[in-house]
Amino acid sequence: MFIIIIDSVKVAIQKTINKDYTVGFNEILQKKEVQIISSDTGRVQYGSRWTAGIHEFVEIKEGLIPEEESSVIGCISHPTYFQNYQTIFGLTGTIGEEIEKKEINEIYDLELYNLPRNFEEKLVINKPEILETKTLKYNRIIEIIKENTVKQLMLILLKSIQESLEFSDLLKKKGLNPLILNDVQKEKEEYILERAGNTGSILVSTIAAGRGTDIILSKEALNVGGLYVILGFFPKNSRIEYQGIGRTGRQGQPGNAKIVFSKDEPFVKRLTLLSFIHLNQSNDITKQYYQIRNIYIEQESQKRIKYTEMEKISFKVLQRFFIFKRFLLDLFKNPKIKNIMKYEMDSYSKFLMKNIDQLWANYYSEKVSERNLSPTDTEYNLFIGFLKYFLKEFQIIQANDPRYKDNKNSIFINIIEKSIE
Repeated sequence: MFIIIIDSVKVAIQKTINKDYTVGFNEILQKKEVQIISSDTGRVQYGSRWTAGIHEFVEIKEGLIPEEESSVIGCISHPTYFQNYQTIFGLTGTIGEEIEKKEINEIYDLELYNLPRNFEEKLVINKPEILETKTLKYNRIIEIIKENTVKQLMLILLKSIQESLEFSDLLKKKGLNPLILNDVQKEKEEYILERAGNTGSILVSTIAAGRGTDIILSKEALNVGGLYVILGFFPKNSRIEYQGIGRTGRQGQPGNAKIVFSKDEPFVKRLTLLSFIHLNQSNDITKQYYQIRNIYIEQESQKRIKYTEMEKISFKVLQRFFIFKRFLLDLFKNPKIKNIMKYEMDSYSKFLMKNIDQLWANYYSEKVSERNLSPTDTEYNLFIGFLKYFLKEFQIIQANDPRYKDNKNSIFINIIEKSIE
């Protein structure tokens, strides 16, 4: 337990404000709170909390009173959830690489079809540029903005809230007045998007604007080339890349897009290390990064397929737990057992059920979560493992409670012991 606490403290220290989380104001509770930022969407995940004490340590780091620690007693992934349906179908404009298409086919057993475009594409995607540092990257993006003499409106997509704030400050120092959309801006999103479609506008955003955000362009904006999107980071996969670039050139409109990234980005550093293993002699360094990214995407796809198989086992164990819990609740209602337990029944049942949930949450996060399973684990062995763990830990808890320390041989404990045999 002490090791888990130390690990949680380390993770909390590494979490960065305006990148991993923000400190916002909860209008309902009328107080400040730590709000998680999704690394995939750039959006604030209201109501979500990190587990294992991480969220509480971040609250302490930010000078807030820590809330009661939350525990996860179960979860279900999209693949496991969707496989409960007889018919599955979907539609997307950003399916990703071929390897990800194969992944969907393998997990869901679905065939994929490409639909023809409704309008002829007028989008121009310019060659990506790579700079040595973030500072040089910012300067290059500013150069592109200044080169835009026709006042084509610009959308600059950056990886985090922190970067969007940094870059916006740089633009202001250069005499430019950008709009900001990063999920913590003061103005409402609708207000910003309404103004972002006008000629000469510069919208600086996180990847929050790269998913489903539709900027309505004025006639003047369309006449000078539409929307120019710059991705100021190297996307982890083509799906994120297409989502960002897909803000422009919509429905046959004109538009431009370009990726400008730097070698000091965490993901690019990771690819650089990977490139030493899969060295390519290509003279085009940006092409080489795309090739290495494809290797990374394939590795991640294989991990997801593996996790999906493990998660199926995890979900079956979770189902067994709820069946077991329902069995205990039914026992509490049994007249014969009520007669044996007499006046202790109500309080002891609450005591038992409270602890069974907490002990299950501990066991689930340490043993059953799909990322902690091994190929040799089975649904049966994992659940029997929980019952043994529960008996051991609950008897310690019970022995230290003056109300129930003499109940170590209670009928409920005996029933659980027999179910293990």
